[in-house]
Amino acid sequence: MRAIRFSTGYDAVAQRIVEGTDGIGRKQAARAEVSEIVKAYVARNGVRRFDAGTSGDYLAVKTFLAERDYTLTTYGRASTYIIKAPGQRGRPKSIGWSKVIEFVDGLRQKDGLEPLKRRAA
Repeated sequence: MRAIRFSTGYDAVAQRIVEGTDGIGRKQAARAEVSEIVKAYVARNGVRRFDAGTSGDYLAVKTFLAERDYTLTTYGRASTYIIKAPGQRGRPKSIGWSKVIEFVDGLRQKDGLEPLKRRAA
């Protein structure tokens, strides 16, 4: 009996996988090899630990700043942002997202927390 052909195109690799044929043209990495790679990375770079819910997305950063009485708002077409300090008068200068993350990292380091952005060694 002939095997059912699931692919109508020229996808020979997918067809060999469906048919269970060995030799799909890729080297399969064993779990032991991947584990060694992960161990080497951790030994070289260390492990970063964050609290649950810590993130670098807009809402998480806005919440983090609100807990410290700062206000984060978008400006223009949401490509720039404004961080208003507590008690600050007037409109502060608009900044890009990378500057927002740098500001947040400065606050996190003052609190003894891991910065969101890994710094070059």
